[in-house]
Amino acid sequence: MGITLSILFLTGIYLELTQKQYEASVILKLGQVAVIPDPWKIGKDFLVENIEDIDNVRRNMQSPEFYNAVVKLLEWNVDDRQAQLLKLSYKSFNFTGRQLKIVLRGVSPENTRKAMDATLQILIGNHNSKIERIVDLNKKKLLEVELRIAETKAFLRVLEKLERQNRSEMALPILLKVSNDEKVSLRGLIDLKKVVEDVAFSQINTPTVVLEPVLVSDIPVYPNAKRVWFFAVLMGLIIGLLLVTLRLFYDLNRSPKNNP
Repeated sequence: MGITLSILFLTGIYLELTQKQYEASVILKLGQVAVIPDPWKIGKDFLVENIEDIDNVRRNMQSPEFYNAVVKLLEWNVDDRQAQLLKLSYKSFNFTGRQLKIVLRGVSPENTRKAMDATLQILIGNHNSKIERIVDLNKKKLLEVELRIAETKAFLRVLEKLERQNRSEMALPILLKVSNDEKVSLRGLIDLKKVVEDVAFSQINTPTVVLEPVLVSDIPVYPNAKRVWFFAVLMGLIIGLLLVTLRLFYDLNRSPKNNP
């Protein structure tokens, strides 16, 4: 009985002195964007890209640069226990498609939530900035196509004027051929404009968003008090029973043998 009580006493001290850890988790859906590599080469094709590959997100979150950015935003000292725990506890899990679950730990529910909020602010901010830059670039490419259309129309007007003024048997066929070529080019540019316009304002362009609210544990996830107490009681009982068995075995071996 004394051994069991000693184990339970030491277990209580261990639980009291061990730094408690709380956990926060959240599920994100990563953004995607339609990309026009080169409007003059793609025809009617374009690329749909995730703004960042899930494996790349996971690597970035565990990089010193990302960690330092979060700690700086939180105004924590990198030597603090909370900051060190954050560095070691970042985990992420690929769900389905573009969904990503992020898990981290902290020394209190409040600090853990702050760490997750800072993580999301940096991660989502970076992703959505990239999406905005690509969308703006697509719109600039649309302006390039529109400018080319305007230039082609202006050139066609000049050719039409020259056709009316020049009836030379040598010059007129050349003007007509150039004019026809430019009209074909114009039709192609108008088709291209439609494609680029659809990409620039596509519903495919979606930001990185939080799918579910941040969940923060109210009780420590480490150490697991229930599990620790269970194994402490179990160990106490096993050791107690083992000592009783050994004592009985010892007493039986010491007792004098009964002579017949």
